[in-house]
Amino acid sequence: MKRQEFYIYPRTKRKNTIWYIYAYDKFGILHSQSLGVSTRDEAMEIALERKKTGKYILEKFVTDFTKKKYSSNSPEILTFGKYSKNWWLFEKCDYIKLETIRGKNLSKRYCETNRRALNRHILPYFSKIPLSKISTMMIDTWILKLKDEKGLSNKTINNVGSILSIMLKEAVRKGLLLSNPYSNVKPFVNKINVHGIIENNECKKLFTNLKLWNGHYDIMLANLLALCTGMRQGEILALKGKDLYFYVDNNFSNCKILVQHSYDRKFGIKSTKNGKNRIVIVPEILLISLRKIAKGKNKFVFSSNGEKPYKSTTLTRWLYRALEQIGINDSLRKERNITFHSWRHTFNSNIITQGIPSNIVRKYTGHGSEEMTNHYFHDSDESDKLVLNVANDILYIATNDNLKFLDTDNII
Repeated sequence: MKRQEFYIYPRTKRKNTIWYIYAYDKFGILHSQSLGVSTRDEAMEIALERKKTGKYILEKFVTDFTKKKYSSNSPEILTFGKYSKNWWLFEKCDYIKLETIRGKNLSKRYCETNRRALNRHILPYFSKIPLSKISTMMIDTWILKLKDEKGLSNKTINNVGSILSIMLKEAVRKGLLLSNPYSNVKPFVNKINVHGIIENNECKKLFTNLKLWNGHYDIMLANLLALCTGMRQGEILALKGKDLYFYVDNNFSNCKILVQHSYDRKFGIKSTKNGKNRIVIVPEILLISLRKIAKGKNKFVFSSNGEKPYKSTTLTRWLYRALEQIGINDSLRKERNITFHSWRHTFNSNIITQGIPSNIVRKYTGHGSEEMTNHYFHDSDESDKLVLNVANDILYIATNDNLKFLDTDNII
């Protein structure tokens, strides 16, 4: 699709209306210029007349600053490379700063990933092209290169494309472009790669034999916690002793975990994926076991010394070793797409199968508002009991009803 060449629009001052043209000059720079007429028809007639020559902006009306730029032997043209200089750099990018002020949660990991995609896949093609010359057809050609020459998946191409689209949309907002050429690009159909579910009989094998974990009781507990709550790996690693709550309310044991952070090995502690806190319900004996291994209120639960959490690869590596010992070798695991995140999918599958309403599922798996978090932390309601019943069922099935091994005093 060819870019839009010009706009005409009216300006009214002291009851007098004058029509203006908004278009690119010969260097691809956007200008707004008075046409000196008071009706739309007259303005359109002038614009169409200028279209014949391809000069919508008359140079005699260009500012002295722009004239000076024009007279240079090598006039400065805003290329995509220059425009993208600080894009996605967390401390320098204006877009990130403005979005953060507006309340959007853009993590350092997200920005670094986008910057890497910009350098690897976007700038090699668009760097030297004037920003104003980028068209839908040009973007389509680029996408085909990503697919045919680089062999990128549909999902990756869509993700990279969305990065470019955001940048071009911001250029429109700043008045550097008349329209976003990416708005007419059709996304590829994503092949959904669903994480595998770990079956009940496999869970029993994993959590009834501590030898599979080579004595790493806390790492086994981290995996069991993920199975019983659907917590994400980063959320589990970020837990501190003060996040583990146990109290009795109306003869109902309240065993809850406050999920308010996630841990990233490069950027450290950050907010949860959706930027909101939530409460998860935990079986009593599991919470007691977690409190026993906690090294202090302000210490990380899953850590060798309480000062720094384990690496995510540590939890994953021991899970894969345990899986291999129960007959799920590396090739079979990859075929079934089993990862640490599979615990979350297994929990979701169990809780939905038990008929828990979708709004309750969303609340406990990370989609609740801050108001909901505060409410459910202080009040025990029927939804807590519903989820707790499912979590207890999962725990009993996974441990084959033998919970003695959860007492850290009995570790072999």
